[in-house]
Amino acid sequence: MKNIHYILVYLISQSIFSQSNLEINKQLGIPDSLSYTKELRIYISDSFDKESELWRLYKNDMEWVIETHRYFESPKTYQIVEYDEESKQKDSIGLIVHNPTKIRIPTPDDMELKWLKLLATKILEMPKIEVIEWKFNEPMVEYVDGKYVMTQLIHLPPNDGVTYKIQIRNDGTFNQILISNPDFYFETYPHLDEIEYLSNFFEIIQGIFIKN
Repeated sequence: MKNIHYILVYLISQSIFSQSNLEINKQLGIPDSLSYTKELRIYISDSFDKESELWRLYKNDMEWVIETHRYFESPKTYQIVEYDEESKQKDSIGLIVHNPTKIRIPTPDDMELKWLKLLATKILEMPKIEVIEWKFNEPMVEYVDGKYVMTQLIHLPPNDGVTYKIQIRNDGTFNQILISNPDFYFETYPHLDEIEYLSNFFEIIQGIFIKN
């Protein structure tokens, strides 16, 4: 029987958004499908933050548009209006509705070039993470109980953190991938082609939405 050595104690997990895309898109007032011939959406969910985010980039008939949307996955919550120190009881009355916000980001002059660089990361051909999971295991040969056996070294990602759901369309080609804690993969498997391409993709995206 193979011995498996775990370098982390967390179980492999892909965080699942508590809302479906349909519910999120309805809240944000955007179409469910990528309606532009050149469009990118990245839904970002942080297990440590109640507020989630959507990065959206598309080209309409006139220009490139860059937007960030922030929203609560549970937009309706109850406000604690009274707290009794003796009974430790919370009186939660008063419904709060958290409305989403949208920010328009200035479009860089070289946005057409940046889009081509995004495509050059092979994001349209990128397989789902579970398809390449076999590459994450490092085969080893060890001497156990008087004989040589094949073992595997498995690097396990954290159980919580940030999940990115990426959707991209370029003309008639569409792709969608889901990845949690990408920095873990970038640091652990920098030698894998798919991870290197994803790292380049995130570097370009962050330059557009964060450093722009």
